[in-house]
Amino acid sequence: MAGVIAAKRHAQALFEIAKEKGRVEEWKEELGGLVGIAEDPDLLSALEDPRIDLGEKFRIVSEGIRDLDPLLRNFLFLLIARRRLKLLPEIAEEYRRLADEYLGFGYAEITTAVPLSDEEKELIAKRLSEIFGKKIVLTTKVDPEILGGFVARIGDLVIDGSVKGRFEQLREALLKAGT
Repeated sequence: MAGVIAAKRHAQALFEIAKEKGRVEEWKEELGGLVGIAEDPDLLSALEDPRIDLGEKFRIVSEGIRDLDPLLRNFLFLLIARRRLKLLPEIAEEYRRLADEYLGFGYAEITTAVPLSDEEKELIAKRLSEIFGKKIVLTTKVDPEILGGFVARIGDLVIDGSVKGRFEQLREALLKAGT
């Protein structure tokens, strides 16, 4: 739990600096690219090993990321120095969420019983964009168990327009009426 809180704090601080510097979108991509460092078990182990000199760790990382914004490089060094590099994937994910919100993007996952055509995907994304006032990035999933219709997940909001969901609502209503 403490790691999640720390990741959110780091992401928020980084986001504020990026806004101030006008680099929100660029840093989102650069930070996403850095996640591989924390996901490589051998590299992560070496960078978190207290027996290895901090200067040597910085040198190793610097050689691999020459074109990185100096402020992001310093942020990465801070994570290494504090042995919090393993939080980088969570930091990057939270930063992405903050950046997307700031840039006016939203994400929706649509589950249908059958695959959607490109035209249907475009129509759904357009309609959701109108409803939520954000550019919606759509991902789709197929689940034959919903029988028909769709289930949309946008952030914490779930819109169940599936046949299965309607049958369950009808069942609940009949059970309540019978008691």
